[in-house]
Amino acid sequence: MTPEPGIYTGVPFTEYHSWEAANNSLLKIIADKSPLHARAYMDFPPEPTPAFVFGRAQHCLVLEPKKFEAEYVVAPKCDRRTKDGKALWEAFEKNANGKEIVTYQDYATMCEITKAIKGQVISRCIEGGEAEVCVVWVDKRTGMLCKARADYAHRGQAIIIDMKTTTDASPVAFAKAVANYRYLQQAAFYSDGWKEATEILPAFVFLPVEKEYPYAAAAYQVTDEDIEAGRNMYRKALKIYAECVKTNTWPGYGGSVEMLDMPDWWRKQHGVHQFNL
Repeated sequence: MTPEPGIYTGVPFTEYHSWEAANNSLLKIIADKSPLHARAYMDFPPEPTPAFVFGRAQHCLVLEPKKFEAEYVVAPKCDRRTKDGKALWEAFEKNANGKEIVTYQDYATMCEITKAIKGQVISRCIEGGEAEVCVVWVDKRTGMLCKARADYAHRGQAIIIDMKTTTDASPVAFAKAVANYRYLQQAAFYSDGWKEATEILPAFVFLPVEKEYPYAAAAYQVTDEDIEAGRNMYRKALKIYAECVKTNTWPGYGGSVEMLDMPDWWRKQHGVHQFNL
């Protein structure tokens, strides 16, 4: 059952995932692809990618270490091609008790990342608050029920923290990632949802951490201007989603023949529109 609008903590990810409400992932698919792809995503949710599984486990280890011990189990380091390795693995699986399995190497990397984060000043961003905070609200413009799951939040100060594992956490490189992956859409969607639930617009802070040694981390607060840009992005997608729900039609890329516009780099490479002087 999808809960009433409000803020919720201690909700398992699988339960949150089952709530029937628009989330940022769905809106991102509509914006990047089409409503038809969003419908397919809802009807047949894809299997989590290795990167997604790693990121979720990493977040849990950093933000909720006790929960990590309860929900995850680390696989033994063994060669499953050998007789002894197979026996060790079979015994391990038998005693895993349904916990999610993390490889030995991934766990070692996660521990290094966690240690590095805790040793940096920005670790204060994820202290004294709550992890995995779920928000449910009704968007006033469309009437659509929406949901979000913040990695970390400080209710008193009204701050949302979003951890991102990345290859480069430097200001210039991460700004490019923010643009490429529609992170501002997420920031605005989460912020507006929080405001609907609390009547306070929170500060939104990205906490990117690099996946390779020395596992440098940073903290970047999103400006009001960029939140507004992200707001325009998600509202456009949410409006399309609302219309699809209302009419029960989920169109693909287009309903008519369109002219194919090749990229400028291709035209330049093949001499299109170039003049010999």
